[in-house]
Amino acid sequence: MRIFAYRKCYNGGGRLNQAMNWIEIEVTVRPEDVDLVSVLLYELTGYGLKVGRDQPGTQTGAGGPVCLKGYLPGERAGDIGKIITGLKTFVLQPVQVKELPNTDWLGLWQSHYRTFRVGKRFVIRPPWEEYTSLPDDLVINLEPGMAFGCGTHPTTRLCLELLEKAVSPGDLVYDVGTGSGILAIAAALLGARQVVAVDEDAVAVRVARENVSRNGLEAVVSVVQGDLLHGIVEPAAVIVANLAADVIIAFAPDAARHLKSGGSFVAGGIPALRRAEVQAALERYFVVREVVYLDEWVAFWAKR
Repeated sequence: MRIFAYRKCYNGGGRLNQAMNWIEIEVTVRPEDVDLVSVLLYELTGYGLKVGRDQPGTQTGAGGPVCLKGYLPGERAGDIGKIITGLKTFVLQPVQVKELPNTDWLGLWQSHYRTFRVGKRFVIRPPWEEYTSLPDDLVINLEPGMAFGCGTHPTTRLCLELLEKAVSPGDLVYDVGTGSGILAIAAALLGARQVVAVDEDAVAVRVARENVSRNGLEAVVSVVQGDLLHGIVEPAAVIVANLAADVIIAFAPDAARHLKSGGSFVAGGIPALRRAEVQAALERYFVVREVVYLDEWVAFWAKR
């Protein structure tokens, strides 16, 4: 099985140039197809994904059609035909393609990405911002916009809030589909003795390692390129996976096998409309301890 950790931040794969042309690809899909098409759109474009309500009549989480937007560098305009072909099975309306104006996307992103608080103790700080921490703060220094997990999306926020409850000092933690490494860093700051962060994407592995180094946690957090938990043997106290509903459902039995008795599974990336389906899958292997919601997203804290 492959990890499809699609990016909900601004930029998924590479670093943003100061100014460059981008192409926006917009599709409208059924709510039940959001996970699959989100993954497919990211796989086809390799860059950012936006789930939104920008068009009248499009919405998330209420049973109506959902608008998804993917972004493609201007020099890849020749790939548009292939992308449309790959999506045509799922779309409810013709795919919309729009060229965006030449813009300083990096500067624009930085102007909107500021230091912010998540949960009771976490503070997410971009490197260009100064911040004076309070005594109980756990500050995550994070370069955003390169891989999934900048902390602003509800799925990441929910996982951070649950990790505050699930991780205890001395724990062994596995972060599956680490993206930017934000959840692995959070676990280390909560006192985990060792964190293994796994991602199939080479760019995500590089970005996560940079962020781990930025936080001075190389002795605690190991970032490896791999497929889920393949080849990992030691049972963990906590596994966190902020992926997608279908991946969580398929991964649940493997997660259970890799947890010690009484261990915690924190699962995110799940649209609220699929809560019952995912919960039923988790309850085959776990006791669901808490379900948390934010906007149209849900995350689970389950115990082995």
